[in-house]
Amino acid sequence: MKKLFLSTAVLLFSSVFIFSQSAVQFKAEAIKKDSVQDAVDYIKSNLEKAATPSDKRSLLYFAATLEEQTGNYKSAGSLYAQAAGMKAGDAEGMEKVSPEKLVLCAVRALLCAGDFENADLYLNSAVRSSTDKNILAHVNLYSVWSSLCKAKNVEETKDSIALLNAYALMDSMEDVRPQILFALWYLTSEEEFAAKISKDYPGSMEDSVIKGNVQLMNSPFWLFVPRN
Repeated sequence: MKKLFLSTAVLLFSSVFIFSQSAVQFKAEAIKKDSVQDAVDYIKSNLEKAATPSDKRSLLYFAATLEEQTGNYKSAGSLYAQAAGMKAGDAEGMEKVSPEKLVLCAVRALLCAGDFENADLYLNSAVRSSTDKNILAHVNLYSVWSSLCKAKNVEETKDSIALLNAYALMDSMEDVRPQILFALWYLTSEEEFAAKISKDYPGSMEDSVIKGNVQLMNSPFWLFVPRN
């Protein structure tokens, strides 16, 4: 009987060892798929086989980045939020990302989807009391973007534009200044903002969009926000 018990235990342990894999292993298999969507589907269907909570968290983040890059913003926001809600660290060999950054990633994706209600819920969480300058700068920027989501006409964007103009001059907002200037250019069509981006941030993604070298993603936010 004792030998039978030990044999059963060994089999159970072996089964867990065989079917539980690290995030790095799952990522390696995912990128072999024929399409980005196939890669995302593969990760989603195998999340419960992740070896540890940290592996699952990192896989959720990786899948979310793929969804966001292909314009599936609602799904990306949900995956980022799931990862942010996990009490686990970064998996070995995977990209490092803090819980605060995960929350902001969820906010960004949801705003791109035009879902300001859920974005506001995450913005009003612990990230508002962060001690990280970069995190706070993004919280301020995304709060303005959320207000723009709610604007029904150009007149209702004036307060947001005034706030963006103020932010553009603040040292504390330096980390997101290219995005601020781009938003101002997009909303107002004033060339001074485009010129400043080209001068201060040549070769940036914002500069490339202004010059027509890169296409702006057709997200609900950029398509429907009122602009001059």
